[in-house]
Amino acid sequence: MPIAIIRGISPLGIFLASAILNNTKLAVVYETREPAWTSTRKHIPQRLWPSLERIDKFETFVSNGRTFEKLVDHVKYKYGQESVRLVIDVSNYINKGEGSIENAGSRTCKSCYEHNVYGLAMLMKFAGPLLQTNFSRDSLPGMAIVLSTNYVESTISDDEKTKFLTQLDSTSNLYKDIDFRYSFRMTKTAQLALCRSIANEFELTKRNAVALSVYPRFLSRAKHPDGNFMGPDLTASYIFELITALSKEENGKFVDLEGVPIPE
Repeated sequence: MPIAIIRGISPLGIFLASAILNNTKLAVVYETREPAWTSTRKHIPQRLWPSLERIDKFETFVSNGRTFEKLVDHVKYKYGQESVRLVIDVSNYINKGEGSIENAGSRTCKSCYEHNVYGLAMLMKFAGPLLQTNFSRDSLPGMAIVLSTNYVESTISDDEKTKFLTQLDSTSNLYKDIDFRYSFRMTKTAQLALCRSIANEFELTKRNAVALSVYPRFLSRAKHPDGNFMGPDLTASYIFELITALSKEENGKFVDLEGVPIPE
C-alpha cells in the first residue's frame, strides 16, 4: 500500500490526514506527540474520528531533523519497499487568526523562512529517496510539501539568510533556490495560479519537492466572503484538491484545476 507521511500536530494536519485516508488508497504515517495529539483531536468533529483510528501514529518527544530521520526509518522498517507518494510538513503553519503578515515580527518571519528552507532540506535528505515519482492518473504523484506561513522578505537580511544556509549540510544547496514566496490565499483564482506555479516548478526543474508559504489570515471556524479567511478543514480541502490536481497528466504534461495541460 502506498504511503503518505505527515508532520505537524494541528487541526490542519489531522484534516489533511483524514482527507487522504477517505479519498485515496494511501496509508498515512503521522508524527505525533502527547499531549498535543489528544488536545488537538478535541477540535476535530466526531464524524472524522473513525478515519483517525486508521492513522499509523509515530510518537515522538521533540520535532527536529533527527526525529524526521527516525520517522523515515520507521516507514522503511514497517512498510519495506512500499512507495511513498506524499510527504507533507505543516509543523510551522499558523492556522489561527494571526492578522496580517505585514504586522508580524522579524522573529516570526525568520522562523518561517528557516522552516521553509530547513524543512525542505530535511524532507529531501531523509524522505526524498523514498518518494515514488512515477505519475499516473489513478495515483498521487511523489511529492514533498513544506507548508509554512508566509513571511515578509524584507524583514530577513541577506546576511541572516547566508548565515542560516551555511549551517545546513550540502543537501539544502540543491533546493535553496526554490521560490519560497508562493502565496496561497485559498481563493479559486489563487489556487489555480498556485497549481500552475507548482506544476511548472516540477516540470521545468524536474524537482519533486516544493515549499508553500500560506498567507496567515485564517480563523478557526469562519469563512470571510472574499475567501481569505478559512478554517483548517476548508484549508485542508483546498490543499488536497491542489495535490490531486497535480496527480493528473495529459500527454506527459500536468493538468491544472480546469483541465488545461501545464505548461501550455
